[in-house]
Amino acid sequence: MTSTSPDDAPRTKIPRADVSVGHLRIKRGLDRTRITTDSHLGDLLHGSWKREPKVAAESGVVTLTYPRFRRAMWGTDEIVLNPTVPWDISIQGGVHRVGIDLRGLLLRSFTIEGNASRLALVLGKPDQDVELEIVRLKVPGVSERLAADVVAVVHRIRKLDLKKAPSISETLDWARALTLLNVQSLDEQLVTETLSTILKYEGDIKKAQQELKDFRELQRAKQTPAPGVATDKKDVLH
Repeated sequence: MTSTSPDDAPRTKIPRADVSVGHLRIKRGLDRTRITTDSHLGDLLHGSWKREPKVAAESGVVTLTYPRFRRAMWGTDEIVLNPTVPWDISIQGGVHRVGIDLRGLLLRSFTIEGNASRLALVLGKPDQDVELEIVRLKVPGVSERLAADVVAVVHRIRKLDLKKAPSISETLDWARALTLLNVQSLDEQLVTETLSTILKYEGDIKKAQQELKDFRELQRAKQTPAPGVATDKKDVLH
C-alpha cells in the first residue's frame, strides 16, 4: 500500500498481488464520495481524498475508517476499484451525497447500514450464485433444479454479443412463467420455445439458440461413456 500527496490531494494505491476477491469495508459513513471501476487498473484499489480516512489493507480486505468528526471541505473523495476480481462492499454509518457506479463489476454483496440520502447507485449484474438466490427469494414455488437451470442458461447467454442482454427482471419473468407451467427443469424444447421471454430481438434469439445447441453438443460429447461404463449424469438442457 502506498500513499502520496501530489497537489495536496492524498492518494492511496492498494496492490492487487494475488488477491482473488476484493472486500471494501467503509466505517463511519460516506459523504461527498464517488466509487467507480476501471478495467485498466493494475492495482486492487485507488483512492483520492479530500477527507482522508485511515486505510488498512490485508489479504484483499480494504478497510477505510473516516474520522468521527470531519471538517467541512469542498471536493469529492474518489474510490476506484479493479473490476477483474469480484467484490464484497459494506458501508457502515450511512451515506450522503454519494455516487456509486459499479457497472462491469462482479458484485458478490453490497450493504449499507444507516441512512442514505442523495445517493446515486448503479449496480452491475450479480454473479451466478447471487442471482440464483434472488430467483429463490422472488419466485415462490420454483423448483431448485429449475432455478439453477434458468440462471445457468441466462449467464451463458449474457456472454454473447447481443443487442440487449437479459436483465435480472427478465430472469425472474422467465422463472415465474415456467413455474406457472409446473416446469421442474429445462430441456432443449422448452428453451427454444420460451427464449423470447428473456430476449427481445430475433437476431439475439438466433445467436442464443446456436450457442446453446453448440453447448449441448459439447456436453453430450463429454458425457459419452467409454465402452462398458454406465453413466447417469445430467446437465442443463438435459
